[in-house]
Amino acid sequence: MSSTPFPWYNTSTGKAEHGVNCKGCHIRAVTSPTGDGDTPGEFSIMGFLSHFASCNEAQTIWANSREGTVPVRDPTFICNRRLPFSQYLAVTMAPPRIISMDFSTSGRDDCYFRILAGADVKYITIKAGALDEDSLMDMPLNFQNIIPSLPYDKNDWNSAYISRSTATGELETTISQATLPRVQTVWHPKKINFLDLEKTKRLSMLAEECAWKQGTTGDETRAKQTMIAKMARFPWEIQYIEAETRIYRLLQPLEITPTFLGHIHEAGRVIGVLLKKVEGRPANSGDLEICKTALQRLHNLRILHGDCNRYNFIVGEVDKVTLIDFDNAKVDADAEAMGKEMASLEEQLREETGRGGGFIQIESE
Repeated sequence: MSSTPFPWYNTSTGKAEHGVNCKGCHIRAVTSPTGDGDTPGEFSIMGFLSHFASCNEAQTIWANSREGTVPVRDPTFICNRRLPFSQYLAVTMAPPRIISMDFSTSGRDDCYFRILAGADVKYITIKAGALDEDSLMDMPLNFQNIIPSLPYDKNDWNSAYISRSTATGELETTISQATLPRVQTVWHPKKINFLDLEKTKRLSMLAEECAWKQGTTGDETRAKQTMIAKMARFPWEIQYIEAETRIYRLLQPLEITPTFLGHIHEAGRVIGVLLKKVEGRPANSGDLEICKTALQRLHNLRILHGDCNRYNFIVGEVDKVTLIDFDNAKVDADAEAMGKEMASLEEQLREETGRGGGFIQIESE
């Protein structure tokens, strides 16, 4: 997959080479039918591990256990460990922790927890009534002492269902390797492991402001970039990300949406979108005409936005309007629906209740 980081003699050039060289890039260069394949480059160890995430040839070598690579027992192994080595060690040695939850203490609904265990994610469902209110409230900080012990270090399962036996009154657990839904509309060449992103601010249930984790990029400017990640936490939320991903694919050429930076994946399963953060302010009634113009460009493609609250129109420099939040957007919308949406815009821009302001918090006017 890669060469030793120590100096080595390149028989082709007759020179000593240094750094990590990608075997996948070398194969692509020498097998290019036109003879103009990319010349293999040199990387630092950190740089190569970052490069590996986007090099299909190197991943194929690893998966097929060629060139002295280690056999891969689990096909998700590659995706789970596309991390700089120092970060990988930190992740895999960290104790399991809850990273997402959807629960009620009423006892009438199932409760859902998403747990990061090393570099793997486990989905835990607790049957309604299995835990009392106090135990559910303590779950975020003390879950390992509340629910039965689980083999978090094993990668042969990703889902657990916990219920209480009517016969014994004890908690019972069933674990399985479930096939989880994924976003099917994958059109951008860039895919980002969610473990490479560090949350800096929670914006809504699915959206967060984020930055690259230290060590995941060798580009200092890129490392300081502020972005917006929108991810499905649980399987039923994939449908919202799917709809939004499709709309971004259609609208990117118009430049009326945030720049789409790539698809976010969890162990290779696409679960989200990564967007460039848009600087600006939420629209108000004084921006009616420029917002109408932006919305009309959407309608010209027969796309209904579906939620035209003022916070979904960001006004930037030189009155450039950017549209965001396409969870409820519809393609092939009829003229009547689009007419009603346009007619509602003036009232939407006058609204001061704060409705819709939870997605991207922009500096107040």
